[in-house]
Amino acid sequence: PAVPVNPAVATSAIDTRALRLISYPWTKLGYQITFHGPRAGFFGLTDCQARHIDIYVMSGQSAAEVAYVTAFEIGHAIDCTNQVAGHQARWSVLRGFRVSGPWFPSCSCSENSFASGDFAEVFARWQVGAVYPWRSTLAPPPTSAQLATLIPLFG
Repeated sequence: PAVPVNPAVATSAIDTRALRLISYPWTKLGYQITFHGPRAGFFGLTDCQARHIDIYVMSGQSAAEVAYVTAFEIGHAIDCTNQVAGHQARWSVLRGFRVSGPWFPSCSCSENSFASGDFAEVFARWQVGAVYPWRSTLAPPPTSAQLATLIPLFG
């Protein structure tokens, strides 16, 4: 699918550079990614029903930072699209935490304490590296051995 680019962001081509840092074949998910200028309170949003990802690029962000945010949102797209029955229970066991509430938050808010946030955080770290400090409050960053068992769950 096409990757529309907001003209205010296109001049720096940071969107193109960021997408080059992501090796996962995200286009197979059928999602469209649109890059925009900054939006207060948000780096990115994924709409699983519309199959659309919006990335909000702030002035001064590096291509790696934009790639990390983009990969985090692609992680949500994977979580919404490719998962089979039981993946949530398997993920939480492999990551060493118990899901005591909903997998996804019911708001556009921080996901640090939700399993969907942990899933997306692990995916982004796998794709782009430790660009941002670890945010999941459910489990620490995965070890190399743990990551090897988690990668197959990304489809």
